[in-house]
Amino acid sequence: MNNNPFTPVFGKVPPFLAGRQDVIDPIIEALEEGTNSPDIASLLVGARGMGKTALLQYLSFEAEQRGWVSANVTAETGMLGDIIQRCKESAQHLVGHSAKKRVTGVQVAGLAEINWDYPDSDKANWRTKMNT
Repeated sequence: MNNNPFTPVFGKVPPFLAGRQDVIDPIIEALEEGTNSPDIASLLVGARGMGKTALLQYLSFEAEQRGWVSANVTAETGMLGDIIQRCKESAQHLVGHSAKKRVTGVQVAGLAEINWDYPDSDKANWRTKMNT
């Protein structure tokens, strides 16, 4: 088994992000300060394989630990819809299912089971769905 923390493994955050504290610290501080910090909006650039995705995954975890909602998605067709889904999953513990809901099925056979549907408004644009 290879325990080298510098062995690249795609899709995994390494146990140690070498040389990244100068990037991590201001962003963590911004997460703690809130939306008024200029570092809250950051752009990470670099060559392929430099660890941008691992760094973003690490920062996503740190953001969630501080009460932020994160959405880890892949830049591909359907990404905007995926952002909405990931935000709903990430924020579920904060907002629950306050949206309109309807019963889609009830089964009673020794055990009771009620199925709920939480419909989105398909007519709403992306920004409205994100606000919801």
